[in-house]
Amino acid sequence: MAYYMLNISAYNEAGESPQITYVVPDFTAKVLPGQVRVISQGNRSVVTWTPEYNPKCFVVDWGTSKEDMHMKIITKPIRNFTLDHLQPYKLYRIMVHTSNICECESFVEHERTFGVTHFYSVQGVPRTGPATVTISNVMKHSAIVKWTHIPQRDHLGFLQEYRISYIDIMKNHSLAVAVNSSTTSYLLKGLKEKTAYRVQISGVTSAGEGARSHSQIFTTLKYGQENCAGQQYQIQETAARCKM
Repeated sequence: MAYYMLNISAYNEAGESPQITYVVPDFTAKVLPGQVRVISQGNRSVVTWTPEYNPKCFVVDWGTSKEDMHMKIITKPIRNFTLDHLQPYKLYRIMVHTSNICECESFVEHERTFGVTHFYSVQGVPRTGPATVTISNVMKHSAIVKWTHIPQRDHLGFLQEYRISYIDIMKNHSLAVAVNSSTTSYLLKGLKEKTAYRVQISGVTSAGEGARSHSQIFTTLKYGQENCAGQQYQIQETAARCKM
């Protein structure tokens, strides 16, 4: 079902009032890709759909949250609908249902949800970077950088990737690498030994790169593990000779 039906009534000393039925769309419905398409045009968007059959009516629900849902019943044989006065940088969810009963009081029992998708009327760049960035496993030529996801409310668009920007502080030489938006860690390789680096991470949407995180600075090691192991062996060998 695409709706919940709430029956509301009031009580007092005289008894119970008649019930009022309130219809609430199921905002947690899963995405059904391919059935509904949205083309954004500024503060308006055109929604198109391809039903499996021709019902008597379509029901379109859209909004940014459970508290901000709108509904339109379409009884004409059309397969598109234009949404106006949309807010930029807000993630919308739209659901399209079919029904052969077009009265509002009855169709909730007969409708069928066949398309659910998300869209932005206008996309922006993320307004924040990851709140937490850490550096670990620092070696001679590598280090692991980890970060937390940017909260969805700060995306302002569909997050496509994270961009890791790191710079050789002494030579002011900047590099960057892009990773999938589902990723929260990355192994930086090809670093110079005994070199200080500054790392920042940002999110990227179709509108571009957003705000960067706070800087994290680390310095690569002068010796790698193999060098340290060799030096330790030499020290142990020298100590053994001194005892002889």
